[in-house]
Amino acid sequence: MTRLLGSFVISALLLLLARAAFCQSMHRWEVGIGTGAVGYLGDLNRHDLWPREFRPSVNLYARKYIGDVVALRYNVQGGQFWGRDKHYPTRLSRNLTLETNFVENSLLLEWDFYNMNPIFYRQQNGFQSFFSPYFFSGVSVVYAKPQINFDESQTPYTWIREGIAIDRDANYNAFHLSFPVGLGIKYDVSPEWIVGLEASFRLSTSDYLDGVSYAGNAKKNDAYQVATFNITRRLGLYKMRIRRRW
Repeated sequence: MTRLLGSFVISALLLLLARAAFCQSMHRWEVGIGTGAVGYLGDLNRHDLWPREFRPSVNLYARKYIGDVVALRYNVQGGQFWGRDKHYPTRLSRNLTLETNFVENSLLLEWDFYNMNPIFYRQQNGFQSFFSPYFFSGVSVVYAKPQINFDESQTPYTWIREGIAIDRDANYNAFHLSFPVGLGIKYDVSPEWIVGLEASFRLSTSDYLDGVSYAGNAKKNDAYQVATFNITRRLGLYKMRIRRRW
């Protein structure tokens, strides 16, 4: 837990340092914060498209536009993976439970359907609120050390008991690679502030994101879903004197 908290604190500090370094830049830099929910998809559920257990999450991010509608975004997120065999009648005898915190660092490429920069497309007529959908994809590094309770399993199946023995002693890396893909919608509240909603699917390259592999489906990697509400602040707009239309 200490190492997990330390990783999150270091990531947050790096994000704050990045904001300090870029606060003198023009409006194409943005920073923000979000809160939402994470749904785990792995060996303690049935790989459903919609998880049974959503847990709270929080994220911080910095965004740099590299074109009118294309941006790079660094995102750090903290949350929890949570799963219970007892939610599925066919898995009651295996009776595994998962509850573990994680920290995710992501580099994302975003594409806005419309140009979200008020300087370029609304300055002449004054600011007006505006919606824009967007899509994103990228790569993430997830730090998680799953806490699995194997002791309450009463499975009669030999292959599951053998799998539990392998998973209990498995020496896997706590850092996992995943690939996010998602969509969202942004709304300009003012020239400086944006709110938005987004949802994404993250496919991991590891089957040990939840600490279970051979006692479950060792042929299918874990995944998780994220839904967030974000608040974004544009940087440098105070220098531009944008005229508002109310």
